[in-house]
Amino acid sequence: AAFLVYTGLSTIVKLVQTRNAKGDAEAPTSERLTAARCVLVGGGVGIAAGVLGIGGGALFVPLCLAVCRVPLRHAIGVSAALMCVTAAAGATLKIVNLESHGVPVQSALVIAGVLAPSSIVGSVIGARLTHVLPVRGLKAVFGVTLVLVAGKLFHTAEVSRAESRAQSESVDGVDLSGTAGDASSGIDRGVAPWR
Repeated sequence: AAFLVYTGLSTIVKLVQTRNAKGDAEAPTSERLTAARCVLVGGGVGIAAGVLGIGGGALFVPLCLAVCRVPLRHAIGVSAALMCVTAAAGATLKIVNLESHGVPVQSALVIAGVLAPSSIVGSVIGARLTHVLPVRGLKAVFGVTLVLVAGKLFHTAEVSRAESRAQSESVDGVDLSGTAGDASSGIDRGVAPWR
């Protein structure tokens, strides 16, 4: 999440600093496409996509911009191409193993089938917009989106930590975080404190 905040804010700051620049062409960068950098970015995003189900635009594009310094439209295009491969591999392995978690494979396939048509239409519209919208507009949306995604990640992590703390402070539904005098309130709520 910190990397997303950094990348999002640095994109926005660069836009503000160059707001008087003429034209819409992306500033040339010294591309650093070495095999090691590609393995680092691809492997990192692959692991994140496999473990968390995220990747694509949320991780690959910022990493490609920061590590390989490719232009934004180039990074978006490569990200879209990679998502086809990584999504197919990850989805296959995850769906095959759903039954071991008590989830029927059919339910995942039905949900995917329902979501697929609108996802395809949305991706076609998005791909066209990538080449129609001004680069500055794309960068602004990209930067703000990264900051919002990072904020959501921070919020989700905090909620998860709070739930873990609350769960560790209770045993069998009895709140142990209070004082001994709170035992009677547990009885009033229908919770037997001696269980």
